[in-house]
Amino acid sequence: MSKDKDTATSNSQEEQIEDIVQDLISDDGPSGEPPQEQISPEPSPELPPEQPTEQPLQEKDPDTIDPKQLEIQATQQIMIPDKKTVLKEDLLIKGILNGEGVFDLLDICLAELAEESASLKYERIKKELKDEDTDRISLRRANILKMVSDSLVQKRNLALNDFINLRSPQWQVVFNQLMSRIKQTFIDLRYSTEELELFFQKLQNNLEGFEETTELKLKESLFRTD
Repeated sequence: MSKDKDTATSNSQEEQIEDIVQDLISDDGPSGEPPQEQISPEPSPELPPEQPTEQPLQEKDPDTIDPKQLEIQATQQIMIPDKKTVLKEDLLIKGILNGEGVFDLLDICLAELAEESASLKYERIKKELKDEDTDRISLRRANILKMVSDSLVQKRNLALNDFINLRSPQWQVVFNQLMSRIKQTFIDLRYSTEELELFFQKLQNNLEGFEETTELKLKESLFRTD
């Protein structure tokens, strides 16, 4: 009988365990409460597609070097002659070394100044087309033109005061040499003394005003453009 009691107790325990297991795996909770309704998350509202934003135009960095500009600079460097060659072919240097006269050297200086003036004029025209300031270039060109004007005045003064001064001692030496050669020519031709005196008297009369007239002719030849 005790054995039957133990068996009944064991069966009762097994039934309790099964009930507990059934409670755990059933839809109802262990407390017998109905299962809680699961709330599904609400769908998020659809957002409109993002419009591509325009990128602001980036200003060009002034320090950035354009490859085309580099190519132009490289080409210019190839075309630039050697410095020694430029100095060797310089007209003013060659004129000084060759002992050219003052007037020839002055003409070379004037030509060089005129070239610089023309170059500045070209640069000024380019800046005017770009609507850029040209005050500095105009000032530099005005200074060069003033130098050209001063050089022309100096050239004229040299010509008038030195070269054309027939009353200078140097020209008197020339006249005396010329008259001496003329006199010797008459002597060689066996002219008489009376004929010589008559000739030189007549020549002296014809030479009146010779210096003034000759100076005017020399001035005209110096400043003639043809």
